[in-house]
Amino acid sequence: MHVLRVFAGACNLDNFPTVWYSATVPAGGVGFGFSAFTGSPSINIFSGACPTPASQGSCITAATDVTNLTPGTYLIAVRNTDPGASFGFDIKTIVPPANDLCASATTLSDNVLSNGTTACATPFSTSYCGLNTTNSHTVFYRYTVPAANTTNTNLEITILPSTATTGTAASNDINLGLFTDCAGTVYAATVSGGSLCTALGNTITVECVAPGTVITIAVGSANGDEGDFSINVNETNTGIPVNDLCTSPTPINFTSNCDDVTVAGTTINACPEIFTGSPCGLENFPTVWYTVTLPPGGVGFGFSNFSGGPNINILNTACAPPTSFGACITAPVDITNLSPGTYHIAVRSTAAGTAFGFNIKTIVPPANNLCSNAVTLSDNAAVNGTTSCAIPFTTSFCSLSTTTSHTVFYRYTVPASNTTNTNLEFTITPNSATTGTAAANDINIGLFTDCASTVFPATVTTGSLCTALGNNVKNRMCSSRYRIIYSCGIFQW
Repeated sequence: MHVLRVFAGACNLDNFPTVWYSATVPAGGVGFGFSAFTGSPSINIFSGACPTPASQGSCITAATDVTNLTPGTYLIAVRNTDPGASFGFDIKTIVPPANDLCASATTLSDNVLSNGTTACATPFSTSYCGLNTTNSHTVFYRYTVPAANTTNTNLEITILPSTATTGTAASNDINLGLFTDCAGTVYAATVSGGSLCTALGNTITVECVAPGTVITIAVGSANGDEGDFSINVNETNTGIPVNDLCTSPTPINFTSNCDDVTVAGTTINACPEIFTGSPCGLENFPTVWYTVTLPPGGVGFGFSNFSGGPNINILNTACAPPTSFGACITAPVDITNLSPGTYHIAVRSTAAGTAFGFNIKTIVPPANNLCSNAVTLSDNAAVNGTTSCAIPFTTSFCSLSTTTSHTVFYRYTVPASNTTNTNLEFTITPNSATTGTAAANDINIGLFTDCASTVFPATVTTGSLCTALGNNVKNRMCSSRYRIIYSCGIFQW
């Protein structure tokens, strides 16, 4: 005849035949694991001592892990149906690995293998790869990409089965979760090889990890799939362009102002940027970086001779994040609204990356690019000049564009002491004395009485103001002061 308990506990022990065991959770332990039930036992964990122990948790009737206990000795009460029956179960202490908690993550080094296990690990509070947050098993590792790296880095994470830790290898699968912190903030990984959720026996490549990035790697198993493994993280920068980072741009060196420099590069294996909002959408495409300096007197840069479809962004040199100047450049153009100083040039192409090329020059206008700085001419004294790198005049003459043409200014004064009206003969001759490149097509002349674009009503008797290069243009003058404006190429006046 059995004796009923005077207390019920979680399993109603006062109504069923009950037997007792004691078990100790060792130092570092968090509880017990129960499995392999036979004979339908109902199990109650108690702390304290008889006759009034304290029930811990609910009545256990199926395989489960109880992970909310502290080290110490506990009573295990087992009952089944009245009038009693044989039973059996397996019990184990749960002593999690040292890196069971994110705060105690094991530090990994480049290409140094580390052995570990998910056996007896507790669940992570954040689900990943479908692992639940109640009875899965997760351990943590932490990898830091060196801040001194001069390009983005690809990380190759290799997970292999092992028996080095507990003697039992992981037999099914290992799941990886990548996080930026212990609060479960997911690291936005670009995975190019393998799968984070089928990692065992495979190498997973995580692309474009920025210098200084700290990644917390959760390694987890579903309940019943726990086991030992090895983990290795290998950094590789193979194929990544040397100017992949805003902080490590390739310098473009100019030997002279207004002369094109050819740039040939590639965005193959380059990485998108982590900042958003740039005119060229640099966060969505592989991007490489250059640095250029606009010298004193410069107003901008000229871009031409595009190949490979580059999209070009001019930015300042603050990389976190930089500030853009103007729109995304996809075709030849002169940018003439900049101030002297150093700039970054970001170049992106298609999503897969490609080789590209373009020409770039500094735009440093001639000294007489503005009407207010017009060069004074003297009677029958030749003056060399150039329209190279000059910016447009705000008033069109000879049908020149007010956005893409090039104008410089001269001033000629007819002596007030002249006793008759004067005819002026303008001779424009191509030469290479100023920049080394002579005007090859035509020079256009506009005559004005002031810098406000008041047109001088010229009487042209020979030649044409709009086809002046290599010609003599004769103008009959009936007054004494005039300003003369012309555009295009290098010439002698």
